[in-house]
Amino acid sequence: MTTKKVLSVLLAILNEIVEKQKLLKDAKIAAEAKVSVELKDLQEQIAAIENEKAAALQAVNDKWGEAASQISEIPVAAQKSDILLDFFGVAWMPYHLVKTGEQLIELRGFSTKKYV
Repeated sequence: MTTKKVLSVLLAILNEIVEKQKLLKDAKIAAEAKVSVELKDLQEQIAAIENEKAAALQAVNDKWGEAASQISEIPVAAQKSDILLDFFGVAWMPYHLVKTGEQLIELRGFSTKKYV
């Protein structure tokens, strides 16, 4: 091969590399632009949703704030059927009344010792 042919082949390869780099750069710019547009669209959607959320929250606060401020007292009488017991017990500590002469004495009917 002659030097001219080698140089022309090398030049063709270099031109192809430069062309591919240019196409790659253009594709990268286009991709970045597309991502930028999509990002902008998503940010607009987020802003719109946040506005809807704020409006809905305000409507709920207005509705239930008004309802909460309307306080009225309602008397409710307890009935036997309203009382439910889980446990019931009776404790009894016996005392005996003993009359000695004119005096009435109260005596314990249980021991205070602790049995182990």
